[in-house]
Amino acid sequence: FITVAFSIVLLGLAYPLFAIGRDGGVQVAMLALAYSLSYWFGLIVAWILLVRRLGTLESGRTAWAVARLVFAGILAGLVMVALTLWVLSNQPTGETLTWQVRITLLGSVLLNSVVGVAVFVLAAWAMRVREVADVLSLVRRGSQRVTRRGGQG
Repeated sequence: FITVAFSIVLLGLAYPLFAIGRDGGVQVAMLALAYSLSYWFGLIVAWILLVRRLGTLESGRTAWAVARLVFAGILAGLVMVALTLWVLSNQPTGETLTWQVRITLLGSVLLNSVVGVAVFVLAAWAMRVREVADVLSLVRRGSQRVTRRGGQG
């Protein structure tokens, strides 16, 4: 049921949003927006059904955690956009796409990804999102196990 509702909303949003875009890049972004909005719709439907079946999902606490995660995501996105604009502003205009330019752009994508994840994790951790602290603790314990095994072998 939820999948069917998701698909109907996706189709209902994808066509008009796609038509708004004038070129390929904007149209692709509009499809991504339609997909994201459809998932939010699916989340709301699933939430309502689960609350009816289970009685509670600690909605207030969960909504507060999601709000902090969304804020961390927006912050990370803004940092990534600023970094991308800075990298692109330092690229010569009108240059052909040589291997050197491609490697530079690939490096900037990798750097952007690492910076974006770091900003997201640090922002969520600073806002005391418990789940992020749990994941960081799990990673820390896992890396300690690997380090101990490496020293014994």
